[in-house]
Amino acid sequence: MKIRHTGFLSLAAVSLLSTQRGEAATGKGIFDEKCMTCHGENGRGQTPAGKALNVKNLNSKEVQKESDAELIAAIKKGKGKMPAFEAGLGDPDIQLVAAYVRTFAKKK
Repeated sequence: MKIRHTGFLSLAAVSLLSTQRGEAATGKGIFDEKCMTCHGENGRGQTPAGKALNVKNLNSKEVQKESDAELIAAIKKGKGKMPAFEAGLGDPDIQLVAAYVRTFAKKK
């Protein structure tokens, strides 16, 4: 049986990647407003507040190995000294922030 490549899968993959990039870009704006004070622009947590609170390095394997559901739950409900953001951010915005946090995996 010969399989013919129609280009549909390639187009779908490009579309999905474009959507993810768009979500991450929108998530960056929310991250900058709500998270950067502690986690810093690069996500490493080397800000005065981040050092004082001993925040997680968002670039770390420990954070990046968490499932999307775990990341979303941490943003929504808080974790350790990190406050909960569910009252100030809706589910769509929390998902956008989680998508942006995923981009830190590439910024070692």
